[in-house]
Amino acid sequence: MPEVQWKTISLTGFGVYREGVEVQLEEGLNVLVAPNEAGKSTLVAGLRAVLFGLANVSADANLNTGKNSFSNVRFRSWQGADAFYGEVTFTVDGRLYRIKRQFDTHEVTVSSLKNGEWEDTDYIHNPQAHKDSGRYLEELQKLIGITGGEALTDTFYVEQPLPQGDELSEHVQTLLSGSGGHFLKALEELEAKLSRLTRRLKNYGFKRDKNKDRQLEELEKQIESLQNRIETGKTVAAELQATLLARTQLEEELDGVKKKLAVKKQLQEAWKEGRQRYERYLELLNDQKELRGSQAQLQALEGEIAGLRRELNRDFELFLTAPEELPEELDQLIKLEQELDTLNHQIRKMEGELETKLDLLEKIKPDLEQLQAFSRNPHLLADFREYQKLDEEYRQLCIDVEKLKETAADCQRRLKLLPDWHRLGEDPLGELKELRAASFRISRFWRQLENFREELSQIRVKLAGEYACFGELTADQEEALADYSVLKLKMETDYREKERVHRESREKLELLGRMKETRQKSASTKSLIAAGSLALAGAVIGLWAGEFSGLSLGLVLGAVLGWVAGKFLFRNNELQGAAGEEKSLLDKLPELETAFREARERLEEFHRKLAEQEAVFGDSLPQAYADFRKLLSRQRELEEEKERLTREEFLVDSFELPKEQWPDFWRRLRDLGELWGQEFHHLTEIIQWILSLDDTWWQAALNSCSEWEQLCKKLEDINAKGLNIPEHYEEQLAGLKEQVAPYRLDTPLSQVEEDALNYQQLREENRGIKELIDQLETQLTEAKAQRTDLAKRQASLKTTHAVYLSLGQGDSQTTKKLWQSFQEKQEALHRLEDNRKVLLRGIQVADSEELAEKVIDLDNRVNYSLSRLEELTEKYPGLPSFAQNRDHRKLEQEYRELEEEVRALELREEKLKEEERELGLKQATLEGQEPINLAQAELELAELEAEKKQLEFEAEAIGIAYQGLSEAINKYNASYRERLAQQATRYFQRLTGSDRTIEFEDNFSVKVTEEGKKRQVIQFSQGTRDQLFLAMRLAIGDLLAEEIKLPFILDDPFLNYDSRRLEELRSLLRQMAEERQIFLLSHREELAAWGIPVTMTKE
Repeated sequence: MPEVQWKTISLTGFGVYREGVEVQLEEGLNVLVAPNEAGKSTLVAGLRAVLFGLANVSADANLNTGKNSFSNVRFRSWQGADAFYGEVTFTVDGRLYRIKRQFDTHEVTVSSLKNGEWEDTDYIHNPQAHKDSGRYLEELQKLIGITGGEALTDTFYVEQPLPQGDELSEHVQTLLSGSGGHFLKALEELEAKLSRLTRRLKNYGFKRDKNKDRQLEELEKQIESLQNRIETGKTVAAELQATLLARTQLEEELDGVKKKLAVKKQLQEAWKEGRQRYERYLELLNDQKELRGSQAQLQALEGEIAGLRRELNRDFELFLTAPEELPEELDQLIKLEQELDTLNHQIRKMEGELETKLDLLEKIKPDLEQLQAFSRNPHLLADFREYQKLDEEYRQLCIDVEKLKETAADCQRRLKLLPDWHRLGEDPLGELKELRAASFRISRFWRQLENFREELSQIRVKLAGEYACFGELTADQEEALADYSVLKLKMETDYREKERVHRESREKLELLGRMKETRQKSASTKSLIAAGSLALAGAVIGLWAGEFSGLSLGLVLGAVLGWVAGKFLFRNNELQGAAGEEKSLLDKLPELETAFREARERLEEFHRKLAEQEAVFGDSLPQAYADFRKLLSRQRELEEEKERLTREEFLVDSFELPKEQWPDFWRRLRDLGELWGQEFHHLTEIIQWILSLDDTWWQAALNSCSEWEQLCKKLEDINAKGLNIPEHYEEQLAGLKEQVAPYRLDTPLSQVEEDALNYQQLREENRGIKELIDQLETQLTEAKAQRTDLAKRQASLKTTHAVYLSLGQGDSQTTKKLWQSFQEKQEALHRLEDNRKVLLRGIQVADSEELAEKVIDLDNRVNYSLSRLEELTEKYPGLPSFAQNRDHRKLEQEYRELEEEVRALELREEKLKEEERELGLKQATLEGQEPINLAQAELELAELEAEKKQLEFEAEAIGIAYQGLSEAINKYNASYRERLAQQATRYFQRLTGSDRTIEFEDNFSVKVTEEGKKRQVIQFSQGTRDQLFLAMRLAIGDLLAEEIKLPFILDDPFLNYDSRRLEELRSLLRQMAEERQIFLLSHREELAAWGIPVTMTKE
């Protein structure tokens, strides 16, 4: 299982890094802390871009479509950099590799370090290319086990915001299931084969259909088209034969309708002519009837005119020569007679009325004398009423004064039983209501104050108890506790790092010592061998030169030279290098021991400084100190709030004020309590008394105060009215007694009112009678003078018209009636003569002789018209006899029936013509269609259906193979899901501290089981969902690490983690960093101490 570790990432012209940037990573947990928008995510994107490339898209296309977000347009520096490339160095199982990429040209160089030199291999890799040799991706697969950027970021890159869904991405599923290899290719091969046969893939177990038709659908269309053509050929032949037969029958029916229509139209024309002649005949008959009527009317008028003229000459001869003014003067004479009669009647009536009024005047005189008191005092009735009213008031006033005295005594008695509410001021009831409202407010704030005191007491108990260790902290202790977790982690990390470096240095020094000893032994052995060899060679040479002496000398000299040669010739360079390294370590070791000792002392001093607090709270010390600070803050808030309530709501600085310093408000409450028999020496006594009062007490107090005010008001009203009777009452009563005499106080008012009314009526009646007598005497004198004048005028008119009055025996009325009769007969004569003239003018003749001739001519014209009607009826037997049938409505009904028959025949003719045209068109269409060979078509259809069955058989076989292979792949994937769920559950339980388990469905959708029930991911809080996603990512990395172990990159994904979750995560990451590299990027300063600091070096 190869392990990959990123060493350096270098980018130029990439995103915010116009001039270039480089970061160096170490083994373990690397932490890069930088503010937002500083380019942390861009750095990770650069790593992906170097490994897998950027897509080339135009700026317009990228902006308009929103696609290809991982492209050169997005990541090319907008500041116009000269270069656009990146470089990544990494190790695979300790061997160093390097990848360089030019993002514009897609030139890639993969290098490996061998013997201190880079060996380069160049590639061209365009992620958008349709055709690619695949050599670079094959090399990348060997090195890091992944060939796609999405697979890297979906698996080993965790960022914020975390996904909201509950499914793993397609790339992760591919990596987990292993289906990125031949399994998927096999399924795709089967799908491609079936896609060449048909587009309906779902029918054979595939997920989705294709859009365009394939061989099977095209063949089905050919079969359907051929079947339609065969059916159309059969249908055309049958329809053509039926059309020819229907057209022949239609033509025969059309000829019959045309003949019948011609007969009916001829009869209709004759009927129209007969109607015209008949209407003319009727007009002549009507004219004949009217002319004969006019002739009879003229004869009657001429007879009446002659009779009236004879009557006037016989009965009214005198009136024929009478003057024109006769009618008017007759009317005047009649009017004078009527006026004289009326005037005589009025005179007699007035004389009788005058005598009656004089008698009545004498009768009422004694009654007036009896009521002369009202004449002496016109206001007697009003005075009597005032006299009685004043007397009644006087008596009632006496009674009221006695009652007021009794009421005043009762009020005084009741006031003695009530508290003296006057102590509360001018408006005691209003003051009491204000005190009641204030007491309610005081009760509420006092209870609030008591709650503050109770809470303060509890806080003091806690501060003196479990938090007593924080009681007297020094400044150093407070500083250490304020940042306890960070300082502790920093010191522990520093101590462990110094301890590790010191331990490794000592171990390495011991190793170098052992190496030195081993190499020294090896060098000694080699020197001895060299010395022996040279000694032997010297002996041989000495023996050859000087026999035995030469042998001795050569032996000694050879041994010496061999030792010297061994000493210098076999000196090990490696031994010299090891000695130098050993010396260097020995020089550094004191410094490392000092640093290690100082780190340990700092950590021990830190724990010694907080020993008491750590002994009490252990690992929860940071939270305990935070709680302690909260308690202190809350204590200050409560003290301030208590002082504010005392000062603002209770209006005092202390409840221990002496009585003489009590504010006005509290003195008013004291007065209220004293009214009810209370005695107060301290403000708290008033408050306790107020707390003891309920609504019933306050209502009783309000009622008592209200009653007190009412009694005081009543006493004031009584005193204002006074308790003595005024003296003017007796003086007024004496004066009124004289004015109403002879009436006395005991006289009923009704009698006085009746006498006053009688006196008024009698006085008015007396005055009215006197006025009426004067009027009657004046009217009587005038009437008698008028009567004399009218009699003179009457005598004059009778003398002037005596001749005409003789016709009526001297009576003007009778003469007037005779004149009116004469006038009426003359007017009747004039009307008859006018009617005769109108009649002659209406018939356009001058006299009766001309009218007789006109009647004879009209009779002849009527007979001629009748003869023409009879001739037309004889000519057309279908016509009715107009001369004999005088029922005009019946004739009209018969004519309308004939019109309906003609209209129906015309419509039938049009319909038959239209049907004949349609049949003609249909015949032409059927005869114009291309004929088909039905036998040949049936054979061709059988061949197509056989070919269709063969294709369907092949498709069924492919579908069975696909389903079998898919089932095998699913079983293979299931094993990965189970392992992934187990590993993710272990991480999730550790992060959350719960016993929840994770399960993956067939499509890798996530379910969480808690207390035996499955829950959706969305049901958990955002922080828990973030933990779940992180657990799945870590589990995926573990499973993939069975083949290749890639570093994890965490880009600020812990925004929703609280302090407890962060502490668990920190512990987990530190444990994971012992087995694989982790690169954490964040903007949070407190995470800097989690691991090895990483800095960005900008060029």
